Amino acid sequence: MFGYIIPDRGELKVREAALYGAVYCGLCRSMSRNISRTLSWTLSYDFTFLAMARMALADVTPVTERFRCPWNPTTKKPVIADCEELKYTSAAVCILSYLKALDDVRDEGKSRLRRLGARIAAGHFRRRLGRVKRLCPGLFESLKSAYGRCEAVESDTAAGLDQLAGASGELLARLLCWGIDDLERYAAARELAYWTGCFIYAADAVSDARADAKHGRFNILNRIYSSPEGVFANTGELRGLLDRYSSRMLAAAESPQFEGVFAPIMRNIAALGTALVADAVLAGKTVPKL
Repeated sequence: MFGYIIPDRGELKVREAALYGAVYCGLCRSMSRNISRTLSWTLSYDFTFLAMARMALADVTPVTERFRCPWNPTTKKPVIADCEELKYTSAAVCILSYLKALDDVRDEGKSRLRRLGARIAAGHFRRRLGRVKRLCPGLFESLKSAYGRCEAVESDTAAGLDQLAGASGELLARLLCWGIDDLERYAAARELAYWTGCFIYAADAVSDARADAKHGRFNILNRIYSSPEGVFANTGELRGLLDRYSSRMLAAAESPQFEGVFAPIMRNIAALGTALVADAVLAGKTVPKL
């Protein structure tokens, strides 16, 4: 995951910003406790959003604790107490990190050093899959299948941007919907995750257009517009695409299935955070850090 699903912190109320930070830190702690401390290095804002969505769907009432972070031990921070939804998200992070590392090992466009690093990471995450499978039996096979579908679509030279973004959306939908039996909650989760995955894919393609061209890596936008210069000459069209994806995210986040303490944060992310990201990537800048 890439860190494109962020809130506009300036528009959050103080208690909402505190809750978002507590979820972020709570997920980090859950990853360290339940899977591996090094897994917390892969933590992203995207997974924080998905963890909140899972907790909202499960009607989790967040309980905060004070915790001294091992990466910043000088002060105690409020964190969400560990729960099944954070454990589940931790397991999903490990699986996707493992699959991404395997993908990087096979990527001929990456340097030998980066591929070596990916091989080491893949080995590390593979050794943690036993814990993952005990926490969430069947999840690995489900996400591996969806990830393989992403790779298959990307290798199809006839596939367009919507198809590639849609495959990313299906992967996130598989992640967010796993284990949800209630049909209304399943439908709401699928809609939110699908359009979130589409937005992430498109934003990442814009952000990486120049680097992918330099290193000879596939990028659907470079293929469509012939070059990174062509990509950034069509920012109006791409802004419309990103806005279409984010508007569908917002419509999904406004579902009654996501009502509760997390709803204002999720809607802030879908309406305002995505706009910040779109502004940044279309201007050739890095995504704002929180």
